[in-house]
Amino acid sequence: SHELKTPLANIREGTELLMDGAVGPLDAAQREVMAILRDNGLQLQRMIENLLSFSAWQTSSVGLEPSEFRLRPLVKQVLETQQLTVLAQRMRLDVQVDDVTLVADRAKMRLILENLVSNAVKYSPKGGTLHLRALISGTHLIIDVADNGPGIPKDERENVFRAFYTGRAAVGISVKGTGIGLSVVLEFVTAHGGTVQIVDGEFPGAHFRIRMPRVARNQPPEQGKQAHAA
Repeated sequence: SHELKTPLANIREGTELLMDGAVGPLDAAQREVMAILRDNGLQLQRMIENLLSFSAWQTSSVGLEPSEFRLRPLVKQVLETQQLTVLAQRMRLDVQVDDVTLVADRAKMRLILENLVSNAVKYSPKGGTLHLRALISGTHLIIDVADNGPGIPKDERENVFRAFYTGRAAVGISVKGTGIGLSVVLEFVTAHGGTVQIVDGEFPGAHFRIRMPRVARNQPPEQGKQAHAA
């Protein structure tokens, strides 16, 4: 873990210093190159965190580490990691988040949201819309993340939550990834006592819905997973 994260952290910090003008002002072309470096650094960081978290979860009987936290600041933090790509793609954000306090594993909730949001951004066309809603329904939190990309073919839906499954690339869309993001989402949502659905009809692209208790019911890694299409 340390051997992977430390060099990446140094690269990202160096990139940030250059963008802040630590060695002198940058022209427009140089800033564009640095923005690409920073964006790719964030993507690589997410991949490493997914792989390490998934591996640790699969090989350990340790459960969640719940704490009390507000959801809105976490959503804001997640969206900020996608800011450069959203701007480059000229995407619109449709965000509705209740000001709610959760008792959950904050680090794992961050990975859940980051994976769903990055997927939506990745598969959206230029000028598309990212929809993110997190609303309270009784004792549960309902999170919807959707895009207006090509969607998920029905014959692939049973497989998209399998580790390292990448599916068929949509026409006109170049998508790279480890194929582990949705596996992480399913594992960690299930661990909180929640479920993940692929929903049809409300948005034109892929639409994931999470339903989970506001106070986590800690499920150990060995327990079964719950995902289905609505």
